[in-house]
Formats: sequence, C-alpha cells, structure tokens
Amino acid sequence: MKKLFLITIILLLLLVFVGCKKNSPTEPQPTKPPGYQEDIPWASLADSPCRCSALILKIQEDQNG
Repeated sequence: MKKLFLITIILLLLLVFVGCKKNSPTEPQPTKPPGYQEDIPWASLADSPCRCSALILKIQEDQNG
C-alpha cells in the first residue's frame, strides 16, 4: 500500500513539473499616461432608429406654425 502511495505521489509530482512551463518572455506593453481613457466602441445613436425623433419633429412643427 505504501508503495502504491509513493508511486502515485511521484507520478503526480512528475505530471506537475512536466505540465508547468515557464512563460516565454513577451514584449512589454507601452505604459499609458495617467488619466488615459480607453476608447469604447459604442453604437452610434444616429444609426439607431428612434421613435422619439418623429415626436420631436412634430412638436417643432407645432411650435413653428
């Protein structure tokens, strides 16, 4: 039983050492200045249909004449 336990521990350690490898060095990312804000690709409101635009136009027409 002790022999099986010892073999199991050795196999697990071997598996850990073989499975874990050092990461290859990567190029350092350029640092961003303090306060830098990332651009967020928001959808444009001009591209989206808005039901309220017709209502706004109607109100403006009513006010103008």
